Amino acid sequence: MITLAKPLRVYLVGELRNAATLMEQHAATPTNSVFYFSACYGATQRVLNIEFSEKLGLLHFVLQHAYQEIMARIAALRQGQEQGAQLPDGLFLALAKLVAQLADKLEARQDIISILETIVTVAYSTTGNGFYLYTVGRLKMPQ
Repeated sequence: MITLAKPLRVYLVGELRNAATLMEQHAATPTNSVFYFSACYGATQRVLNIEFSEKLGLLHFVLQHAYQEIMARIAALRQGQEQGAQLPDGLFLALAKLVAQLADKLEARQDIISILETIVTVAYSTTGNGFYLYTVGRLKMPQ
């Protein structure tokens, strides 16, 4: 559970919900969806600068590195590299749902570790090995 002053919690939850909605609306366009996903770690960093905690730092770290991992795959595909590893089906819809669930958990002051673990798994699916695991059925996109 992340403890935050009410105005910061309201701000962060609102930003996460906005991002989730926009990500879902733009799920068919990876560059747009990942752009809106970047708002998640951006908003988290703004809150982190005002009210630091280790758990909030962990949230920021996971969101930022998930973004970077996904962007690395998009960049590789744009450059014609590693064409065998694509973006998994449903990646951005799954990510949008996770961001919405994260907002719900933060608003309810509930533990977010399971959501963070799933975000890491979704981001990992965009790596070469992660996509292999997805392809052979060992790594599943959350529904």
